[in-house]
Amino acid sequence: MVFATGALERLIAFPGNDRPGVMLAGAAHQYLRRYGVAVGRRPVFLLNSDEAYEAVLALSGAGLECAVIDVRESSLAAERVRALGAEVQLARWSWGLRARGGSHRQGRGCEWRARRDLEADCLLISGGYSPLTTLASQLGARLTWQEAIAAFTPDLAPAIGRVAGAAARRRRTRGRRA
Repeated sequence: MVFATGALERLIAFPGNDRPGVMLAGAAHQYLRRYGVAVGRRPVFLLNSDEAYEAVLALSGAGLECAVIDVRESSLAAERVRALGAEVQLARWSWGLRARGGSHRQGRGCEWRARRDLEADCLLISGGYSPLTTLASQLGARLTWQEAIAAFTPDLAPAIGRVAGAAARRRRTRGRRA
């Protein structure tokens, strides 16, 4: 039996992350792909993985003015997006992010690090992806911590089945393994 249960995009917790206009980057990407709807005109992305840059590229390609805050010190995907003209800030996480606003009349945006304001009409966040391990672990799989993705992956006994795809930390993105 093959278990290809996928992975879930993680939330990044910060003050104001439950306000209107704050959502997962993957959800914004799906709205654009499925319905042709952009969730805003000036999104700011808060990311910590290269996989989330797919949403940045898609929304930028749809003509939106995107800005990116990547909490890591370096990223090849960040350099690619920066070359396309998007503002990208690479830095270590400083717990300096706060969403403000909440209605169209109040205006929306976010404050980052040294009180620098980034005007935005939506804040799109991605804390990486966690493999879905529930089904495999209920069948006796041992969970192993993977530092590279900051998540657990299941080790299922071969007699029971095999874990594949994103659930096994192998996510297909545009024809190559991530």
